[in-house]
Amino acid sequence: MSNESGNTESDGRHIWEYTVVQDIFWITAIGLLIFAGFLMRAVVVPVLIAFGLAYALNPVVSWVKNTTGQSRSLAAFEVVALLTAIFVGSLVIGVPTTLNEISEFVVKFPEYTGTAVDRIEKLDGPDWLKQSLQQVTEDPPKPRQVLGTLGGYTSEMLGVTLSFISLTFYLLSCLALVPVLVFFFASSLDEWIHSARDLIPSQHRDEVVDIVAKMDNAVGSFLRGRLIAMAFLCVGISLGWLFVGVPYAIVLGLLAGILGAAPFLSYFIWPLAIAFCYAESMTSGEPIDWLYVFVWPSLVFNAVQIIENYVITPWVQSESMQMRAATVLIVIFMGGSIGGIYGVLLALPLAGCIKVLMMEAVLPRWRSWAEGT
Repeated sequence: MSNESGNTESDGRHIWEYTVVQDIFWITAIGLLIFAGFLMRAVVVPVLIAFGLAYALNPVVSWVKNTTGQSRSLAAFEVVALLTAIFVGSLVIGVPTTLNEISEFVVKFPEYTGTAVDRIEKLDGPDWLKQSLQQVTEDPPKPRQVLGTLGGYTSEMLGVTLSFISLTFYLLSCLALVPVLVFFFASSLDEWIHSARDLIPSQHRDEVVDIVAKMDNAVGSFLRGRLIAMAFLCVGISLGWLFVGVPYAIVLGLLAGILGAAPFLSYFIWPLAIAFCYAESMTSGEPIDWLYVFVWPSLVFNAVQIIENYVITPWVQSESMQMRAATVLIVIFMGGSIGGIYGVLLALPLAGCIKVLMMEAVLPRWRSWAEGT
């Protein structure tokens, strides 16, 4: 008993100096930080987007700085200004075209359904499908009728209007705020990295820096690869389908680019384009041209996908998280189901960091423990 008491007194450490207590503290702190971000996601989401863009652009800013000999702030300003000009120019060109294609689809929708009803009746299709399409065709919703119905619910209309105004103001604020935050993060990121390195205890500094560098290589290359792939898919599919005459090519290409955030998810747009080509061919009154309906949209889409998968992605992602496509999709869906867009933004970086941490820190120690060394 006296020996145990002497060991306890000679230890002389406070409870917060024990490793297990420190680990619990940091895990709890990180969890609370993520939860607080979820509660404030309206503010945190644009900040995360800006930080992710600045992080992805960090090698470009460093290259401009080293090549031109300019200050980092000036290099960051030039890169952000160039990308902002490209983005604004794309909006000026793309938004009117996108709105025009959407309005064209709304106008042609009754014609599509009417032609589909005629085809189904000629083919003696199932009764439930005939009735559903017939109802849509005979009594399609009219904008004036919809507005008249909504006009009877003044309070609901007021709430919808206020929500729309609030959402529009929020999106415009984000569009104005994100470039400023990207410049701020990009011009200061290197300084923050060096400052954070000095805060790591010296006895663990080399190991921590090595693990963080591997996380940076994995997550950074993946994010840069997906951003470039998204831009390539958007431009390539839009222009290609526009060239071969696919209806609503700009909207479909934009959706394909957005879905390109996850590998292979953009393939869902391919059958949609074929369906629109088929609907357009049915309503033309001429025999169906299967080259127009199936061959040309498929050829363009798969050509763009092959270039993206075998040229763009390997070139950009020299080192990536090495996650299978199914794993990436599961991680994105889990993040979205838990935290919405906030969860989607955090899901892949967190998954990549956890994988590197497991491979570099946890598994080697586990193997040593299992082998008794």
